[in-house]
Amino acid sequence: MNTHRSVIISLLAASLALASIGSSHAGDAPRTDPKQLVEFMLPSGWTHERMKNGRHFTRVGMPEDPNMLAVIPEPRDEYMTMVKMRDGRKRVHAAQGHRQVSEAMQSFNGFEVWEGVFEATIRGQPVVMHTYLLISDGLLVDVHLNASKGVYADYLPDLRELVRSVRALQ
Repeated sequence: MNTHRSVIISLLAASLALASIGSSHAGDAPRTDPKQLVEFMLPSGWTHERMKNGRHFTRVGMPEDPNMLAVIPEPRDEYMTMVKMRDGRKRVHAAQGHRQVSEAMQSFNGFEVWEGVFEATIRGQPVVMHTYLLISDGLLVDVHLNASKGVYADYLPDLRELVRSVRALQ
């Protein structure tokens, strides 16, 4: 009888483990932007969509959370060179009094990528704005994280995971 009970318990434990694996990956389906230009994987904990000009996400259960991830793709024309887009972004931040902390260039997933980090004080709160501009032959994708300085390091892995997952659909 004990052998029968232990087999049943083992089977029950195995099916519960499989169910939890399935449910943890249930939200892992790729997401797309409204124009169907890119797909990406949204890290867990970010689901509340806040704006429609791309995708802006806040933390689960916190629709008023000032910390947000964004994926904003648009078709690229010949004007949108990396130099022009990067310099334009830097001018916008400078005009708003944001201090540039770092920048880097790299390439991955068929994109030329500029990464810029800016800091500012907004409504009395220190904020970090971390931006990636991804450019391919026909696409510009702005992926960024705006976060309170106190939680920025907690959300940075989510931003990097999101950026690495971006794939052009066209």
